[in-house]
Amino acid sequence: LNVIIQGVEAIACNDLVQISLGPDGIAVITPGMILEGEIEANNNYIVIITDQDGNVIPDATVTCAHVGQTFMVSIQNICNNQSGWGTIFVEDKIGPQIVCTCPAGNTDPACEINCLQVDQLVDGNIPPELHPTIIDNCPNVAVEIIDIDLNDEGCGGGYIIVTWKATDIGGNTSTCVQQFN
Repeated sequence: LNVIIQGVEAIACNDLVQISLGPDGIAVITPGMILEGEIEANNNYIVIITDQDGNVIPDATVTCAHVGQTFMVSIQNICNNQSGWGTIFVEDKIGPQIVCTCPAGNTDPACEINCLQVDQLVDGNIPPELHPTIIDNCPNVAVEIIDIDLNDEGCGGGYIIVTWKATDIGGNTSTCVQQFN
C-alpha cells in the first residue's frame, strides 16, 4: 500500500508526449506520463483526453484508430482540484510481420500454383489463397507485390519469386520473399 500525502504545490505538465501503442494496439495514458516529476504510482489524479472537437476519449485509452493524431490531455488532482494540461501524439512503432510459407528455393508441393494464379500475380492481383499471413498490433495492414521474378518454362514448369511488402497504419514496413513453382 502506497500512501502519498499531497500538498498544494504547483503541478507541471509536459508539453508534447509521443505515445507508442503496445503489442495489443492500445496505450493507457497515466498521470505519470503527462506530469513532470510525478511518482508513477500516484493515483490522486484523473486523466481526461479530448480530441480537436472536444470529444472525450473513453478510459484515457488510445488505440490504433488514433495513430497519427494529437490530443489534449487534462490532468486533475482529485484531492485539491489542481489541474494542468499537455498534448500527446499517438504513434505505432511496431512493424508488421509477414509469414511467408514458401521460401525461395523450396520444392514443397504445397507451394505449387497454377497458370491462372501466375497470371494474376504478374498482373499485380493477389489470389486470396496466396496472400501471405500478416501479424500486426493494428488491423488493416496493406500488402503489395513489390517485385516479381518469373522463370517461365510454360505452364507446368518454371517458378515465380514474389517479394511482398506489408505497410501498417503507422507507416512501418516489412518484406518477405516467396517462391511458387
